[in-house]
Parts: sequence; C-alpha cells; structure tokens
Amino acid sequence: GLEVEYKFKIKKEKVRLKGKSKREYLKLNKFNSIRGMALREALKFKVFQMKNNKLYLRNKGISPLENTFFHLLSQKKILFDKLKLISYNYFKKVVKKDAKEEEKLKFLKTLLQVMGWGIVKIVLKEDKEVVIEIKYPPYGLQLEEDDWSFFAIVIEGYLWTINKKYEMKKEKCKNRKLIINYSLKRK
Repeated sequence: GLEVEYKFKIKKEKVRLKGKSKREYLKLNKFNSIRGMALREALKFKVFQMKNNKLYLRNKGISPLENTFFHLLSQKKILFDKLKLISYNYFKKVVKKDAKEEEKLKFLKTLLQVMGWGIVKIVLKEDKEVVIEIKYPPYGLQLEEDDWSFFAIVIEGYLWTINKKYEMKKEKCKNRKLIINYSLKRK
C-alpha cells in the first residue's frame, strides 16, 4: 500500500515521521456529504472572506491546517497552558458581542462544519452544560492514536465568549463520534 510520510522541522533538527497508509487515512476520514454551510456558501454569505489568497473570518486571519497538526500538538501538549486564552482572544474579536448564547453556539457549529470538522450537533442543556457531538471528526496521518484535546481546548476558549466559567469536563471518541462536554465551574 501507499505510505504517507510527514516532514517537520523542529528547532533546526529534521524529524521524519511515518504515518498511516493513504488507504487507512481516507477510510477514517470518509463520510457522506452533509446539510449545512460549506466553505463556498460561507464565502458567498461573507462568513469568511478571501483576500490575496488568504482566508479571513470576519476580517481576522485564519489558517486552514491539515488535521494531523492538531493531533500532534495534542499528543505533545504543546501550548496547552496558553491555548484557552489564545483561543478566547481570537474569538472575542470575531464573535458578535451582543449575540445571544444560542446564536454563538450556532455560529460555532457553522465554523466547525465549514472548517471540515464533521457533522456537528451542539446541545445546550438546562444546567448550562454544552455537549458537542461530532460525527466523523477528522483523523490525522500520524501512526499514534488520534487525540482531539487541542481542538477541544480551542472550543473551550470559544465558549469563554459566552461565559469564562466554561470548562471541559469530558472528551471521548468512539465509533467515529467525538463527544465533548463542557460545564460551568462550580465555586
């Protein structure tokens, strides 16, 4: 079968990483098309903008990256101590301040789906628990187990635009379905 090899440059030293086969990678990331906004519609309705071949979210730059990058960052816990704050500081500039909680969650769902994170369902429970279910989350090329914790922390930073007391309680992925639970911190 075909092998995929990633090359990274870390602190001036070259590292070669072997990855999943192309066949396995494509099988894990395959799903039927979904209803909802795709990147083409997001550009048409100006959720995203293209300027000089760069992608912007409400005039704030955004870099599309291959998902393996997030899995590798998760495994090495890179930036974990600062990630929520970085995420919050980015999203507070693009999320409408006067939007209601439900509107902000709908916008999050749109962002996740447009950026290729699978079929997204977000439930806001009465006790202010937010449950995010993602069918067919993006798998990486790395041989190591896929790890969505970096991504889950970025979402936590987004949820801070609603309430800074939100924290991730649980994250699990089973049968190609990622479920992340967030709730308000108790004093």
